[in-house]
Amino acid sequence: MNWFLLLVAAVATWQIVEIWHHSMLFANARSYVELMDNKIGELLTCPFCLIGIFYC
Repeated sequence: MNWFLLLVAAVATWQIVEIWHHSMLFANARSYVELMDNKIGELLTCPFCLIGIFYC
């Protein structure tokens, strides 16, 4: 994998995280997840944790 593909993958992943955190498309799902009081809820509300999920 060259540097350009790595950059494209990083930007695409960041855009997915931004859509999850700021779009009206996932507002209902996001509000449900924010009410979850467990590790999954914490993981899905943390943008840096979400990026880690995509690269694992």
